[in-house]
Amino acid sequence: ADSPKDKLECSICLELFKVPVTLPCGHNFCKSCISDHWDKQEQVPTGAEKGYRCPQCRRGSEQRPFLEKNVTLCSVVELARDGEARAPGTERCEVAPGELCPQHGHPLELYCEEERRCICCVCTVQQCQWHRRVLLEEERSKKQVGR
Repeated sequence: ADSPKDKLECSICLELFKVPVTLPCGHNFCKSCISDHWDKQEQVPTGAEKGYRCPQCRRGSEQRPFLEKNVTLCSVVELARDGEARAPGTERCEVAPGELCPQHGHPLELYCEEERRCICCVCTVQQCQWHRRVLLEEERSKKQVGR
């Protein structure tokens, strides 16, 4: 049985959407997940099936679809994130000093305010380049003052 929260999860990374985008077929993915998926598809040897396909329904297109942020879905995901009952110490900005990014293995040093998560230097360049970011310590101090 699917829970409503399952509908807010990317079928590639299985996490709540981070910058959700909607494909022409109507399926949603994290912008970085579908971009990475298609980047890997582009490296498929010649002769193999070409085009950009939805990983869910396999509907494809010859040209890479432009990925526009789904603002409404993004708002719903933020509400779900805000509503999650988090145990003390699991706030998005509360990581142990020196903790590494699970995606890239670099230290988590920044906090992306748009995605509301801790990020490393590689995340900053690849996924959060145009987002507002602050030093992790700055965000941690802000959270502690607000308690």
